[in-house]
Amino acid sequence: MSSPPQESPQTTRQPFVLLCRDGPQAKSLRQDLLDTHLEFVAAHIERYLVAGPLKPPSAGAGQEDMSGSLFVVYAEDERELVEFMSADPYYASGMYERIEIFSFHVAAGSAVGGCAWLSEEDPAQHTHPSP
Repeated sequence: MSSPPQESPQTTRQPFVLLCRDGPQAKSLRQDLLDTHLEFVAAHIERYLVAGPLKPPSAGAGQEDMSGSLFVVYAEDERELVEFMSADPYYASGMYERIEIFSFHVAAGSAVGGCAWLSEEDPAQHTHPSP
């Protein structure tokens, strides 16, 4: 007898945005922890909607211009999110001077197949963005 299919994090958890701004030690910590950070992300890739470094628009390709990180991560709630992220070497190292956390409602975009409010599901279940 086969086991029932597992639910994906996308259906059992909500996405949260973490906007992380680098602190004064970030440059050296990024370099020292890059491999273990990337291993952590790869090992838990199903938890990430998207993630990556932040740079000013005029920045080059190198790490010297990085100013933070953006993570969109699936979690049950903020407590579980922080517990999960605390295992990420970047997050745990204290390299971020400021971390802002937001719950996130995925409403539109090519990554979600268009506009959520135009789906075939019950439109009453979708909240429409305010102008």
